[in-house]
Amino acid sequence: MKRINENDSESEPSCGICVVVLNYNFRISFLFYLDKCKENIIRQEHPLSILP
Repeated sequence: MKRINENDSESEPSCGICVVVLNYNFRISFLFYLDKCKENIIRQEHPLSILP
């Protein structure tokens, strides 16, 4: 059961995953995956489309 715990720690969304999902659906991925790497994607991918 130790392996399950290791998988849980690795299941966290990374900026790499965010970028891949953004390529499919920007809005959907923005809601789900942009929680952690929000600033990175905004600055690298769409620096102006996120502005209020």
